[in-house]
Amino acid sequence: MTTNNPVRQLIAKRLSELKKKKNGLTMAEISRQLDRNPTWLHQFISRGTPTELEERDRLKLGKILQLNPDDLKCPGRTRKWSRSFDWRDDPLELTVPLEEQTEEVVLVIKITISKPTRTP
Repeated sequence: MTTNNPVRQLIAKRLSELKKKKNGLTMAEISRQLDRNPTWLHQFISRGTPTELEERDRLKLGKILQLNPDDLKCPGRTRKWSRSFDWRDDPLELTVPLEEQTEEVVLVIKITISKPTRTP
C-alpha cells in the first residue's frame, strides 16, 4: 500500500472504520458509485494511480465516506484543469464594491471562459 500519502491513508482508515461497523461498502462498490471501473479505488490506494483525485471524485468520495472533500486533496499540488470542468457559455459576473467612494459605485467584471480550440 502507498502509505506515505496522507490522502490514501485517510481513505484506507475510513474504509476500515466502516468495515468494522458492518455497513461498509467494498472498494469495488465505491468505485462503481464514482463511475469508475471496479478496481479504481484499490489502485488509487495501493498503487498510487491516479496520483491525485479529480475534483468530481473528491466530492463524490467525500460524500460516500462521510469525509470533508478538502481533506482528500493531495498536498503540494494543484491541478490546472479537471476533466469535470464546467464550460460556461454565459459570462460569469463578479461584483466588487469599491469602499473608497462616497457614492455607491460598483465595479462589474465579466469573465468569459471558452473551450480551447484544437489546431490540426
